[in-house]
Formats: sequence, C-alpha cells, structure tokens
Amino acid sequence: MPAGTITLTVTADTGPNQQITAQVITEVISMNFRFKDGAVDIYADNPPRMLTVQYSDLTGVTFTPASRTVTITDV
Repeated sequence: MPAGTITLTVTADTGPNQQITAQVITEVISMNFRFKDGAVDIYADNPPRMLTVQYSDLTGVTFTPASRTVTITDV
C-alpha cells in the first residue's frame, strides 16, 4: 500500500566538517541505513537525488508518510 508523498527534514553531518541543518527533502522514495559505516542514504524522486548523511552524527530525521510522522534521533 503506498505511503503517499514523504517529506523528510534532516540535520546531520554529511562529511568531514560539513553539516546540513533542517534541510527539507520532498518526495523521498527510500532510506538505506548502513549501520556498519554509520551512514544513511536518502533517495528522492523530484528532483532525482541521493544524499548520504553520517548516521553516527545524526541529530535528527523527521519524515511524514501520509498522516503519520516518524522521528529518528540520536540517543
């Protein structure tokens, strides 16, 4: 069953000395958690793009599928 349009807001490190803050990504199609190397790949459809953030330094990810909101934060 389709989840509807997914919008994601992310604050995290994207590389050495590089960080994004509250970046909104629309039309997310998938997220791939790579636990071994501490990264999350985020794939979006419009415009087509792939963003990798460091999971080990993740401040927060919030995404809204349909009418539900899911929040991922560091512990």
